[in-house]
Amino acid sequence: MFQKVRQMIKKEFLLFFMFHYNVYSQGEDINSVFYEREYYNNSNIVSTSNDNVELNLIFDKNLSLKSTFSHLLIDFTETQIAQNNENIQHQYLFDVGVAKKIKLGRQWNTELFFGPQIRSDLKNKLTSNNFFLNGRLLFEMINSSKKSSLKFGIEHGTLLGSPSFYPIFKYQYFVNSKLNFSIGFPETNILYNLNKKHSLKVLGEYDTYFTRFSNEIISQTMVNEIRYYESIFISKIKTSFTYNYHFYNGSVFHLSIGKSFDNNLKIKESNAESNFHYNNDVMISMGFKYNLNLKK
Repeated sequence: MFQKVRQMIKKEFLLFFMFHYNVYSQGEDINSVFYEREYYNNSNIVSTSNDNVELNLIFDKNLSLKSTFSHLLIDFTETQIAQNNENIQHQYLFDVGVAKKIKLGRQWNTELFFGPQIRSDLKNKLTSNNFFLNGRLLFEMINSSKKSSLKFGIEHGTLLGSPSFYPIFKYQYFVNSKLNFSIGFPETNILYNLNKKHSLKVLGEYDTYFTRFSNEIISQTMVNEIRYYESIFISKIKTSFTYNYHFYNGSVFHLSIGKSFDNNLKIKESNAESNFHYNNDVMISMGFKYNLNLKK
């Protein structure tokens, strides 16, 4: 198992410049470029690797821009499945999002986010199926002692599959200067700062990937039946333990190991739908967040 992971790392390490956006970004908000590579090594159905890079630009304390590009490699491990679905192994994502924070009072803030997005295999012409409109309205209430905060709101995106609205929330509590935790959806975590250079993070997260296809992408069954791909949806509950190393200039390196549960793959074709449930052996990710040191 670990030999296969080492082979994947050696084979794919040169794929460096890719992007990804997450509501709960790592570390404090700074002008930065963040790169991460994730491996999900599974013994059956499918393994995946993901290259993510995020550009974060903060124009002032209330206005920021996030740009994302990611490459998802879907490695079908069973021969029959791989033969039928080799056309959808490489998936790419690009978006540009703008977030605006508005102060509503001493203890209340709100945030508006709008992020048009393109998802494609880069093999065929872009159609309306490749474009998504993501958005979020988030309210934040900060406790008067500043030891806790509550964020809640509604988001439009593909977290639950096809584009839809769904609730998001996050309650964060600072136990002391070293320890804080947050409970929420889609992420819950505990963060412990050992000192200024080292910190540890335990995370649980509902993580998904959804994309639609244009009609040019075709599958062929074992009986030579021709079908058109319509969409693919990958969902899982991710748990991980992360070590962070903080550099003097605000840059951060992280190394994570974990496991995902309730792993599901849904491939929708014309007049057919395939559902797979599989086990994850191990999840490994490495990343680096570089502080651009730009003046705000």
